Amino acid sequence: MKNILLFIAFIIPFGCLGQNLYFLQEDGQAQADFVRKNEIGVYKIIYENKFVSNDLLDEVKLKKEIIKSFPQSTASGFGVLDWEGHGMQVLTVQDNDKDLRLYISQFVKALKIAKRLRPNVRWAFYALPFREYWNVNTSFKKKNYRIGEIFENQGFIAPSLYIFYPDESSSKRNKEYITNNVEFALELGNMYKKAVYPFIWHRVHPSNKMYGEQLAPISVFSKEVSQILNTSYNGNKVSGLMWWQSENHIYRNRAKSRVFSKEYNNNGDPNTYQKSMFQQYYDSIEQYFGKNRK
Repeated sequence: MKNILLFIAFIIPFGCLGQNLYFLQEDGQAQADFVRKNEIGVYKIIYENKFVSNDLLDEVKLKKEIIKSFPQSTASGFGVLDWEGHGMQVLTVQDNDKDLRLYISQFVKALKIAKRLRPNVRWAFYALPFREYWNVNTSFKKKNYRIGEIFENQGFIAPSLYIFYPDESSSKRNKEYITNNVEFALELGNMYKKAVYPFIWHRVHPSNKMYGEQLAPISVFSKEVSQILNTSYNGNKVSGLMWWQSENHIYRNRAKSRVFSKEYNNNGDPNTYQKSMFQQYYDSIEQYFGKNRK
């Protein structure tokens, strides 16, 4: 995920039955057609630079973007503030108590502003609790417990569970990664009475030097979705998933990436390609979701 997001969509309360899928619909007819055909719920995005200036919360910008995204004061749904820059690094590393207190207060302040302006919208920060592939251990959990004030002020919990290793040899470790992170997110959800909506992506995380940015094998994507949805903690499961994507942005900037350039240059009309690509991934996971997706 780029360090840029504010997400908006409908949400169901913590603990209720049914798991839902929400898709990021960018501008353009192709994605609109895909969403309409499959009756998928949608959410919107506002990038981090719309509410953060000089590594600090910019209240004026945040208020402006909230009003722009939710013109009606009675608007409902949910929004995710994505602050992946220095602020998130401080929350994750926790090597300076003064800075940690500062950014906890900054994150909480942003949530309170958002809730005050649009009280019917449920708000949360993307990628909290922060993700750990290898070591979901006591130290990792304690760091997340230390930022509990943020979770207390959120309307739901939105961890990021992107695909890091798409090769078959990593299948066992990938399952452990999903199970450990989902169980912990659900533990926090149980603790703070919040629904959990993990973020997924149909591409491989760019940190993977061999496969980064490539389309994940559909079988791997489908397996991950199934594992996320079926993991439980104290009888609770995630309430649904947020399918993140930025294919229009990728297409416009494809020259900056060897992977994206090759993919889009070899697949003809980008709109036709996107609809077909999204449909293949969706067809592999449709069985896991009910008809109450919107």
